Amino acid sequence: ELSWNYELGIRATPLRWLQVELTGFHMDFENQVIPVSESSGGTGSGLVNGGRTFHTGFEAGIFVNTIEIYDSRYYVEIKSGISYVKSVFAADRYIGSTDNIQNINGNFTPYAPEWNINGGVGIFSPFGLSMNINATYVSDQFSDEINSTLPSADGRTGIIPSHYMFDAGIKYRISKINTTFSFCV
Repeated sequence: ELSWNYELGIRATPLRWLQVELTGFHMDFENQVIPVSESSGGTGSGLVNGGRTFHTGFEAGIFVNTIEIYDSRYYVEIKSGISYVKSVFAADRYIGSTDNIQNINGNFTPYAPEWNINGGVGIFSPFGLSMNINATYVSDQFSDEINSTLPSADGRTGIIPSHYMFDAGIKYRISKINTTFSFCV
């Protein structure tokens, strides 16, 4: 696997309580090695040469901590992030049976959603109790190199629809015994 990777970004704290970051990137793989998944008909192990691929995008994040805004033993942390990446096959590559050969140059690489967006809120107390809730959005993505949109009968090809994930947790830290108990859903 050989690649040239370029990244340019900035991370700043314009206010004591506010951190922001923004990064743009481009990865140029000459021969990207892609794991073979069971869902796409593989054995679940092994690697395949995906050929030349480009991955171009940006990431941005923001973090707010109220402990820096006002003096309190209780505080809130708010964080959010977004990433966009366009991952495509970047050279002529032909796949398929003799009757149905297709050039996948320009197709999206499998299992590479364009958008990931997340956010979370954490609440912290002075006596060791903290709670958080997080949400994540993942845009739709293709499950195969041909970029099939309709699902196959066995479910191994077709578009994977966008989805949301939510999680919440509660933690209690007992400093005397250097232990944290947590419960997450």
